Amino acid sequence: MSIRRSTLTLAVVLCAAHGVCAQTTDSEHIAGARRTLALFEQELTVIEQLLDASARFQAANYVFRHVNVVDVAAGVIRPDMRVRVAGGRIVDVAPDRGTPVPRGFREIDGHGKYLMHGLVDMHVHQLTSASQHLLHVASGVTTVRDMVGFPWLLEWRDLSRRDAWLAPSMYVAGPILSTVRMGMYAHVISNGQDAREAVREHDRLGYDFIKVHNVLPKPLFRAVTDEARRLGIPVVGHVPHRVTVAEAVGAGLLTLEHLKGYIDDRTLQIAADDWISPTRDSHVWNTPTLYTHRLFLTPPAAREWASTDEARFVPRLVRERWLGEVGAPPTIAVELLGKQREVMRRLLPVSTRFLAGTDAGGGYPFMVSGFALYEELRLLHDAGLPLLETIRAATWYPARALGAESEFGRVAVGLRADLLLLDSNPLVSLAALRSAAGVMLRGRWLTRAAIDHELKLLAITYAEIPDIAFAASLPDVAWIAEVDRRTLLARERGYVFPQHHLEDIERAFRALGLRTSLHR
Repeated sequence: MSIRRSTLTLAVVLCAAHGVCAQTTDSEHIAGARRTLALFEQELTVIEQLLDASARFQAANYVFRHVNVVDVAAGVIRPDMRVRVAGGRIVDVAPDRGTPVPRGFREIDGHGKYLMHGLVDMHVHQLTSASQHLLHVASGVTTVRDMVGFPWLLEWRDLSRRDAWLAPSMYVAGPILSTVRMGMYAHVISNGQDAREAVREHDRLGYDFIKVHNVLPKPLFRAVTDEARRLGIPVVGHVPHRVTVAEAVGAGLLTLEHLKGYIDDRTLQIAADDWISPTRDSHVWNTPTLYTHRLFLTPPAAREWASTDEARFVPRLVRERWLGEVGAPPTIAVELLGKQREVMRRLLPVSTRFLAGTDAGGGYPFMVSGFALYEELRLLHDAGLPLLETIRAATWYPARALGAESEFGRVAVGLRADLLLLDSNPLVSLAALRSAAGVMLRGRWLTRAAIDHELKLLAITYAEIPDIAFAASLPDVAWIAEVDRRTLLARERGYVFPQHHLEDIERAFRALGLRTSLHR
């Protein structure tokens, strides 16, 4: 796990663009290596918690009794219903006539409660920690779309689809297609042949989408979208510079991220071309990610964040680094959220095709998985999206955008048993989403008490800084052997380590003049 990657995701792009990167001193390098070791030690604890929870909460047959079903498609509440779950799927939704619970089913009392489909975060990155899975599930997020792919993420996606662990079901875009080097994040292309070969490779590897980036020149953008159309694989991502929204829609982009194109990414000003007409009645979906304003918190706002409940679920080492590095953000960046809201105001009369996505999980400061989606939904609603449309943006609409209405998105027969049992009506207030009495993930049932227990364990892990971060001497043989043992055991239990975590740990050991077998 890399503490540096928590703040350098954007810096990597800047270094690549300008060819200038600051060099660290030996002492800083060694201190960074120790922090990496400390975070990896904590990560092993989190992985063990995730694997333990995955073994403990297994899918079973359940029946929700006398529950109010939230029909997000129709926008109504269906009172006093009985919902049966078997094999990780919803097998029956009908009025509750008081008949006995079928043999082999466990009863969940839904009197006075509301049952809705689990939430979907349509723009995440899963780069930092296994804790993201626990935080997502604890927050009722049962499906995610990861917007930068890697081979190990495809393995994570397959594990979740096989219900092998307690993690949301995943959809995964390919590596970013860009003409600029962005470290591990980008597949660099330089001509039309490169572009077409990259699309074919990502399709062959099994990614769910092709992702385009800001700096892709128009001819390469056209080569990408043409080849993707030929293969039948969707294209998603940023509207590139010098490509208009009309051209992006015409090229068949499925989702537009961050309102780029509507806002000129080079100037952060609202684009002057006509983007209303091509959006009106089009196939395109927008994922505004208003939550990304967290990148530009002022020092007082950052200190306020540090006292929130969600801050407990960021490792103390990372938390302190974020707070230590925050400075006065550029005025143009602070004004960006207002411009995004203005774009939303203009779009709402012509489209309700909005998807809730957060950009959380990439290590960006002050962004916390799970909690992020609550905030994104609040921001969308505050920007003028009606309450029902806001709920749909995190449930039914993602399923439609992904062509997966037969898999998830509603409380309906045949769909995945991804469910939230709420204490109050979400069609009256978004605050209801924060009061879940329980979460079901593919038929795995977690009560409120179980969720709170998992969160408590995670907060305890992140509250301290491991001694290895400050040790005056090198890690001793016993510490290294224990880390090796726990890593191997996690692998044997089925955990797939992100490649960059192992590479970071190798670099940290080398910086301290040590060797390890973790990467082998």
